[in-house]
Amino acid sequence: MTNFAFGVLAALALVGALLDILRRTIPNWLNLLILIGGAIVLAADPGWSRIWAHLAHFIIALLVGMILYRFRVWGGGDAKFYAAIALWFPVGQCAILASAIALAGALLVAIFGAMALVSARPNWSRSLPYGVAIAAAALLIGYLNWQGVDWREIMQFAAAGVGEAF
Repeated sequence: MTNFAFGVLAALALVGALLDILRRTIPNWLNLLILIGGAIVLAADPGWSRIWAHLAHFIIALLVGMILYRFRVWGGGDAKFYAAIALWFPVGQCAILASAIALAGALLVAIFGAMALVSARPNWSRSLPYGVAIAAAALLIGYLNWQGVDWREIMQFAAAGVGEAF
């Protein structure tokens, strides 16, 4: 990922997170901009195998997002936000991005839970701005890609650690 591409992804992801915090919605125009940005980045570095790898991740993310929306885990904006961001990453990073989103989401739940506990009038029915978790994961994985991290080494290290634990 180039400096410019990472900057664009970071800016758009941060706008999505901020809008989700303030309005509890991620607008379609932003998701469309993220999708177009990902398509432009892909077109700038042609190669059908690369394009298919990114499109496959987009399709998987869209299906996962639709399922989470169907079961009211996520809002529709979150599902579209996740799919649009997924286009920026190849399918080989699908599990890493999803794991980072899940971890950021768990942290988000802990923060909002703690805030509700210390609040004079907690509102437990309030929705979570899950776009924040999606944006945080995109920033983390995008930054590591920009730095040239070899994901195979990380996965081998993680697998070795899990193997030793059992």
